[in-house]
Amino acid sequence: MGNLLRLAMGRLMLTKQGFTLVETLFTLVILCMMSLMTMTFHHIEYRDELYIDQISQFLRSAQLNAMCNKEDVSVYFKRQSIEIKSDDFSRTYHLPKHIWFDKHQLKFNEYGHIYNAKSIKMHSHTQTFSFVYQVGSGFFYVQ
Repeated sequence: MGNLLRLAMGRLMLTKQGFTLVETLFTLVILCMMSLMTMTFHHIEYRDELYIDQISQFLRSAQLNAMCNKEDVSVYFKRQSIEIKSDDFSRTYHLPKHIWFDKHQLKFNEYGHIYNAKSIKMHSHTQTFSFVYQVGSGFFYVQ
């Protein structure tokens, strides 16, 4: 039986009835193209809500810094960044290209309160959000 199998394999090799390298590569290319057509490409897409949460945390850190260090803290809203400055503390939050602010300045006193009410607009390609600060306090909400 073993000799018969070797004889059959020898005939196949002599008659060249197997696949050639070109045929195998062609088949693999077709399979790869078909799998690419069915595959969906996923990329990280941040939503505006994620940036609002990050900006809110950044602003709360400015308020907490004012209360902990008992000093005035200024917050500068620029088009592509938000800067926090005090005597001992300075930080910058850089915004992505599709989000920008109108220019504003905000100041927290040593108790974490602001001096007057403000509404600060954040723009994105899809919507406009307002960070609304309440009179006499440092608390805000987003509309």
